[in-house]
Amino acid sequence: MCEDPATPGTRAGVDLTALEMLIAGGNPAGSFSIEWYSDAGLTTAVMPANDVSVSDGNTYYARIIFDDAPMCENVAIVTYEVGPAPPQQDL
Repeated sequence: MCEDPATPGTRAGVDLTALEMLIAGGNPAGSFSIEWYSDAGLTTAVMPANDVSVSDGNTYYARIIFDDAPMCENVAIVTYEVGPAPPQQDL
């Protein structure tokens, strides 16, 4: 994704929850819950997960808990690449 021009290397307002259906592998909505963390040890929760400022190389961890098997969970890893915004063109 492209950086915010005012904050190079960073993008504000990223919605991690927009990835949840993809992460859940096609399981129906409502059959799982996902908790977002900023560390591999799953100790630092990302809140709110629908409005995050990400920097190039930031990694987030999504712990997936399925309602029909609450003792079984998986972790997905999402790493963001934030690149330069394209130069503005005068019209």
